[in-house]
Amino acid sequence: MSALATLPPLQTAFRRLSTVLLVDRIEPCMEFWVDRLEFEVRLQIGGDDHLEFAILGRGDLEVVYRTRDSLHEDTPGLVDGETHQPWVVLYLQVDDLEELLPRLEGIEVVVPMRETILGTREIFIREPSGRIVSLSSYN
Repeated sequence: MSALATLPPLQTAFRRLSTVLLVDRIEPCMEFWVDRLEFEVRLQIGGDDHLEFAILGRGDLEVVYRTRDSLHEDTPGLVDGETHQPWVVLYLQVDDLEELLPRLEGIEVVVPMRETILGTREIFIREPSGRIVSLSSYN
C-alpha cells in the first residue's frame, strides 16, 4: 500500500495556478499583451532600469512574467541561466478569433489559421519572449 493512500483527503481548496514565464526583458512582451490583446497591467515591479516582474490580466486570465536575473538574485541556482528554454505553449481560447487578426499584424505566424478536428479555428504565433501562443475559437 502506498504511503499516500493512508493520508486523509485534502480539505484545502486550490484557488489559482499561475505559470511564471521567465524572460530576459519584460517590456517587449507588454506591447503584445497590453497593446494588442488589451490585457491590463495588474502589477509591475521595476528594477534599476527595467521591469523585473509583471502580472497582466484580462478578466479571469493572467499572464505572469519575471526576469531570469531577478529570479537568480532571489533564489540562486533555481534556474540555470542560459540552459533554461522557453518550452511553453500558451493556449488561449477566445470568443472571436477574427476580431483579433488585425491586432496580430507584424507578429510572426508559426502555424497559419487552420480548422481542427475538434471544430475550432486556431492560429499559432510567437510572442516577443519567443514562446508560442495558440489563439483558438469555435466560430
